[in-house]
Amino acid sequence: MKILLFNCGPFASTMGGATRMKNLFLGRGLDITWADPVYYENYVEELEPAKAKGVRVVPGFKSTPNRLAEWLQREKHFLKVAKENPCDAAIFCNAWGTRRARKWLKRKGVPVVMDYSDLMHAFHSGFKRVLLGKAYGEALKEADLVVTTARALEEEAHKFNSNVRLISNGVKRSFYAKAKKKRLKHPNAGFVGAFGEWVELEKIVEAARLLPKTFFYLVGDGPKKIGDAPKNVVLTGRVTHAEARDYAAGFDVGLIPFAKNELTDAVCPIKLFEYWALGKPVVASHVNEVKRIAGNAVLYASTPEDWAHTIDEVLKDKKLARLLGQEGRKTVREYDWRALGKQYVEELEGLVAK
Repeated sequence: MKILLFNCGPFASTMGGATRMKNLFLGRGLDITWADPVYYENYVEELEPAKAKGVRVVPGFKSTPNRLAEWLQREKHFLKVAKENPCDAAIFCNAWGTRRARKWLKRKGVPVVMDYSDLMHAFHSGFKRVLLGKAYGEALKEADLVVTTARALEEEAHKFNSNVRLISNGVKRSFYAKAKKKRLKHPNAGFVGAFGEWVELEKIVEAARLLPKTFFYLVGDGPKKIGDAPKNVVLTGRVTHAEARDYAAGFDVGLIPFAKNELTDAVCPIKLFEYWALGKPVVASHVNEVKRIAGNAVLYASTPEDWAHTIDEVLKDKKLARLLGQEGRKTVREYDWRALGKQYVEELEGLVAK
């Protein structure tokens, strides 16, 4: 089966959308064309060499620093890719700049799938929020199939389309089984991920002040900068995906300090499954999708005092930490990328066969 993947981020990226698509579809004997996007911003993108058998990557390029120009160039770029790369089904991950390609594919009778993994308009405000909301509404309505990663996204998609499936994010357990634990200072707690505006790192820094004998490892980089942090906060900077895994393997407690809002309530955090694959107890914010998936297998916190108290509780109660880690390892079996990818491919085969 020939699959066209477009507007899912750069193929070499380790960010969420690209990571999801690669783990779902690579290594399954599919003939994949991956169209990298046109962009003018390159925030928090960590690029690593990426090669895969059966994947043809069509390069994107950097646009002029103007959102309208970027949109027009994306439209032209993806339409050209669609015309030059015959496929059995096409999947797009972001509605921005894909309208012409989607409509051309539909006219040719190619099933078009929207992989809906973020409430994109919630990243913005004002006119841009309204514009993106309309663009996503149109894309959701036109898709032959909408695949979502979270319950909130599934409910939103059902407002526009009756053919909706929830296939969550996951983890490559075999990759995490090969982790080489970093030699870190203990006791500790840590976060791995992009330092985006949706991550409340400031609360973790304040929790660190309340627990001066506990080390806090913040692994990653991004637009949100850490101010004056105490000495027990360790900032690693940007690291490779394998190094991030190895840092997490050395954590006593894994953290998911997301802000609580409509955006994060619709996010299925990959890091939850990564911590679980390593057998780590997890403390997270009270975000809806984590609570839906994890229930009582995760502990929750909101204020800096909550974070400090809950982290300290897990560090001191070894039995609790062990039980949380064991429950996570058990649950994460349902979220292996191989099983999720099989389910996704079966959905595509059903579309193509119609």
